[in-house]
Order: sequence, then structure tokens, then C-alpha cells
Amino acid sequence: PVCIYRPGRISGHSQTGVFNPNDFLYKLIVGCVQLGSAPAGDESFDLAPVDYVSQAIVYLSKQKASLNK
Repeated sequence: PVCIYRPGRISGHSQTGVFNPNDFLYKLIVGCVQLGSAPAGDESFDLAPVDYVSQAIVYLSKQKASLNK
């Protein structure tokens, strides 16, 4: 039996702030801070902390109703 989980954009840990330094979004943020500028527009991002996403996947993976879904 297989389950596939497709979370959206995952951010750093909610308590420690640790994140993947090679992630495009974080490289973009660092670049904007270094330049003192940001892209024009009303962009918004839905982010979920990695610890929340991992706990949710573990919980869902233990549900019998999730099998093969």
C-alpha cells in the first residue's frame, strides 16, 4: 500500500527557525535583504512549518482510511 502526500511550500522549523539554505524562496529573501529591495507586486506565499508538516504526515500515514488514497 502506498500513500502520496503533496504538501505545499514548507518553511523552516517553527521553534528553531532552521531551514534549507538552498531553497529558492529563502535565497530570494536573502537576496532582497542584501539588495535592500524587493520585487514589485502583491505576491503572497502560503508557508507551513516543517515540524507541523512532518507531524501531519506521520499522523495521516497511521490512518487506515488513508491507505491507497
